[in-house]
Amino acid sequence: MRDIRQLDSAYSISDRPTILVRHQAILVSIDPIRAVILRHRCIVFPGMPSDVATHLEATFVANMAESPDAPFEFTALESVLSTVATWYANQVTYMQPEAMLVLQSIASVERPRDEFERLRLVQRRFHELQAQVQGIHSLLAALLDDDDDLHRLYLTKLHGNQNVDSYISSTFDPDEAASLVEVYVQKTFSTLCTIQLQLTKADNTESSLDLKWTSKRNQLLLVDIPLKLVYLALWVASFWTAAMAMNVASPFSTLDDGGMFFWSFFGGLAGLCVVFVLVAVVHLRRQGIRLTFAAPVEVPSVAAAIAAASTMSTLSSSSAAATDDDDDGRRPALHFDTTGNYTTTFATRSAIFNMVQCAAACQLLADEQYKLAVLGRDQLNLMASDEGNMSVLDNLRMIKNATSDLESQVNGVRRMLIDMLDDDEELHMLHLTKLYDEPSVALDLFGFDTEEVESLLESYLQNNYGTGAAVELMLHTIQNTEAIVMLKLDAKRNYLIIVDLLMTLVTTLVAVSNFFVNAFTMNVVSWLKDLDWVYWTWIAVAAAFPVASYFTSIWYIRKAAGVNIALSAHKHD
Repeated sequence: MRDIRQLDSAYSISDRPTILVRHQAILVSIDPIRAVILRHRCIVFPGMPSDVATHLEATFVANMAESPDAPFEFTALESVLSTVATWYANQVTYMQPEAMLVLQSIASVERPRDEFERLRLVQRRFHELQAQVQGIHSLLAALLDDDDDLHRLYLTKLHGNQNVDSYISSTFDPDEAASLVEVYVQKTFSTLCTIQLQLTKADNTESSLDLKWTSKRNQLLLVDIPLKLVYLALWVASFWTAAMAMNVASPFSTLDDGGMFFWSFFGGLAGLCVVFVLVAVVHLRRQGIRLTFAAPVEVPSVAAAIAAASTMSTLSSSSAAATDDDDDGRRPALHFDTTGNYTTTFATRSAIFNMVQCAAACQLLADEQYKLAVLGRDQLNLMASDEGNMSVLDNLRMIKNATSDLESQVNGVRRMLIDMLDDDEELHMLHLTKLYDEPSVALDLFGFDTEEVESLLESYLQNNYGTGAAVELMLHTIQNTEAIVMLKLDAKRNYLIIVDLLMTLVTTLVAVSNFFVNAFTMNVVSWLKDLDWVYWTWIAVAAAFPVASYFTSIWYIRKAAGVNIALSAHKHD
């Protein structure tokens, strides 16, 4: 009764999937299905979605028709596991287009708004699916490693045996049960890989956006600084023009030289503004800061190149090359399709060899990795030399996604090769010619060695490991370059903020001096108007105040905040 209660969500501590194998009963609690499997019937609890119930019913009928002689408990268990695995796979397949659309929108929209909330919801749903599928995968893997539970799955065979433990340990091997569970371990693993790949693409997009927006902030600062330079220069010039307008006695108020002094003074101030801005721009350029209003030159997209490097494109191009050959050296060949129909084609030996070579999955993946590596190195070099170019960041995001896809394919092929090498029966069954020429060998399938097949598979496995290592190295190189570029962007932004802070400080101090000087331009009577010493004294105080206040402020900031503020970038020996 306690085990039965675990199938009810009202009594279950968590939604963790469980398969409890008891004497003459299998209790399955894998969301959204909860069932009790006996040797002659299967009781499914209500509460699952209608589409799951429909699929479970159809799967039951199909399995019963396909294997009427199989033990009922295996048919029921396979139907339940198949329905659950298919339901989660369909959930992932349904979510993938929406996820890709959201990622593409965020990557292309200038100012995303609702896309962030949509991405959060999509990621949350994928993480939920990942946790659920991971729980099922771990459950099935644990069941596969438990020989006692695998034996106890044979409800029909064990029916009527009182001493079950001694019977299952010495009578039979649970190969059929293990094969059944292995199928769904593979299916759940495939679904997990798909989910992880989608989450990886989301992480790639987020890191790319982080770099793009950091670069855009730097570009905005690069636009803001020259404007502030011009503003500061004009503000300094306005200080001296206001000095000439002070309503106090000065030697320039009665100067009559036909306007020569006025134009000289005005022209000198204008030229001083231009020189000030140019000197500041040249100094910043020497520090590695190029002030410009122009956006970086856009780099062509690599989407077409990535599509050309894909496996299917390689197969298509290889087939085209085989059919476009010259007539010289061609020989007729029968081309059979999967339905048994055939057509007569003409092909050369080299064309057939190329088709066979391109049909090898390991070679295809290695070729795709090489092409992506070439594209990746080019884009990494461009990003390292111009970290502010956002088109390069878009290209790199697409390359990372393609490389992640390739990594998933490489891991899948590797897992397949390892499973084949671990299955002695499969290795022996690969000797098709030997089994055809010597039918009696099938009676003693393990009577001959499989060294040749093992050597063949091991060579491809080594090739696959090499491709996987290259793909992993490529991903690490991209991540390392992105980290370095982010550090460079942060360092440049910090320097630009320091420059901006210094100009704001100087502008503020000059504004204070302008206030004092402009106070004497008011057209009102004051007792200071006719004093000879007021003009030069006030000019000296107003000119010295910004300089003294500037150095005092810099000293205080360095002492109190520990920030070394300077217009010169740090240089290393």
